[in-house]
Amino acid sequence: MSANEIFLNIRRAAFFFRILSFRRAISSRSNWISGLAFSSVLLCAALSAPLHAADKQPITDDIFLREAFVSARTEIILSKIALEKSRNSGVKKIAKVIIADNSAANDQLRVLAAARKLGVPILLDKDDQQQIEQLKNSDKESLDTTYRGNIQRTHDIAMELFDRIAKNPRADAEFRVFATQRLTLYKKHSQMIAKLNLTPGKAPQQRADKTIQQQASR
Repeated sequence: MSANEIFLNIRRAAFFFRILSFRRAISSRSNWISGLAFSSVLLCAALSAPLHAADKQPITDDIFLREAFVSARTEIILSKIALEKSRNSGVKKIAKVIIADNSAANDQLRVLAAARKLGVPILLDKDDQQQIEQLKNSDKESLDTTYRGNIQRTHDIAMELFDRIAKNPRADAEFRVFATQRLTLYKKHSQMIAKLNLTPGKAPQQRADKTIQQQASR
């Protein structure tokens, strides 16, 4: 355990012992015994809880494979929905790019997984499923905004994962190469998403009517 981890654990212990003292002051002796047991459980949970990003434990190969695959698959499903329902040409363009890039990435992950005798996940996470349902149920006014927000959020999470693997010298060498490539690609995706114009365009007939009016006024 590093010095930083020890320091964080000491702070956590001090915090929960303050809770313990407070419970003792306001409780009877019988309640104090129950409170001691409860606070001990909280203390153990705090000491075993994940630390901040800088102190996270290394990501194993199977965890990386799962998170990368599920993230890409979720974005493919979101993009297919947007491609089908959106009327914005910019949204459709980004959706096509993400579907193509992520499908190729998951094909590559399947090869990497097979070489290591690891399986690829079949089911999506609950949060990913909720994002998909949210987009499916979006009306035409909110669909594009919802798609952009969901895609950017999944991109941000994936980029953090790829960055950690790419910078970890003890990670699988091929996973590091994959993560570095995906990180570069996702940054390009993010730039495209940031530049996306979601202002509703005028219908073709409206533009034609305006052109006729302008010509008639000359």
